[in-house]
Amino acid sequence: MIEFQAVVEAYHSTPFPQWSVADRPSDDLIVLTGGLTEPEVGKAMAVIADYNQREPGSPDALRLLRDLSAAERVVAPGGLRVRDTTTGVTIEPGCCCGVEDWRDWFYLVRGAEPWLGHDPEPELDFVPGIARLWPENGRENGTPPVEIRLADLPAHLAVIQRELLDFLDLVRKWAEPYGPALAADLVAALDDHFHISEPFD
Repeated sequence: MIEFQAVVEAYHSTPFPQWSVADRPSDDLIVLTGGLTEPEVGKAMAVIADYNQREPGSPDALRLLRDLSAAERVVAPGGLRVRDTTTGVTIEPGCCCGVEDWRDWFYLVRGAEPWLGHDPEPELDFVPGIARLWPENGRENGTPPVEIRLADLPAHLAVIQRELLDFLDLVRKWAEPYGPALAADLVAALDDHFHISEPFD
């Protein structure tokens, strides 16, 4: 079975000075779903806030979240992880890929390549009705490809959209102690910058 997950790269160490966060995950990736604990939401938000921080130093939590809510552009290191649960082959988002790029996977339907990052840089080719992805150097090493049926891709991405919307609901609850208005602004900003709730074309 093919499984898609939206992930953010938890690149910085615990603790985070502005608020409580979960420990750094063993694979350095946080899956963005509605099933996260409050410390895991804090960890994901720490990554996003820290990655987009425009001023040197560590402002207090309230200012950091206000700045994030008002930013002209918000990005998050990570993207989509794709896994074949039968073979165990996984395609991780590469360097310079972001959660904000998740809709680019629709390019596969048109026979084009989405931005998948580099280092590691997966390999892609097409056969009729299927996109085949190998981890970096996987084809040379005899690793089987992850085969994505193009007809199934919209359903996979619809699942990602629902999970990201569930994550936004958690962010709203997590941020409410800083003020309901700020929580609403923060969720609206993440929704806009990560292109979550807008309809699919």
